[in-house]
Amino acid sequence: RLENGERKDTAINLLRTKECVIQLAEVGHTQLIDRSAQPLAADQSEVDLLGLETMPSACVQVPRIANGSVQLECVLDQMIPLGTGLNELFILEVRCFQVAERILVGNKVEPTAYQPLARVSGPFYAGLSEVYSYVDEAWAVGVIAYRGIVSVFSLAVYDREMTSYTATHSS
Repeated sequence: RLENGERKDTAINLLRTKECVIQLAEVGHTQLIDRSAQPLAADQSEVDLLGLETMPSACVQVPRIANGSVQLECVLDQMIPLGTGLNELFILEVRCFQVAERILVGNKVEPTAYQPLARVSGPFYAGLSEVYSYVDEAWAVGVIAYRGIVSVFSLAVYDREMTSYTATHSS
């Protein structure tokens, strides 16, 4: 929400269209992400302001950023007011996602090729310091662990030989 309590344009647009594209940023996009967070009037577009190119999405009507690394095309499942109603939780269904060819080897995600950017708070950002793999032989479960970053979803499916991570695509 804005400081005056009104919804931000992103929430307004999501409630109006019931669709969105989540663009996952990389460390190299820090300046663009920071500039996109500046307050703008409702009739101003961050895409236009930053000179970004868009392209049609595959599963939703909302366009996506043309040079994005990972993009989740989503539809709104529900919005849940939290607490006194000032905060809202948007639950989205991912209809499909796009992964840039440069972070793929064949049809497999190369975990070290993608450098995700996390916005911690205000002007503070974080990247990965280390990518490592872990196999718990007792449970035969594989995990891709990113030190210092907690992921709420996974773009990879573990293969038991620890040789690769397979990009998944839902439709």
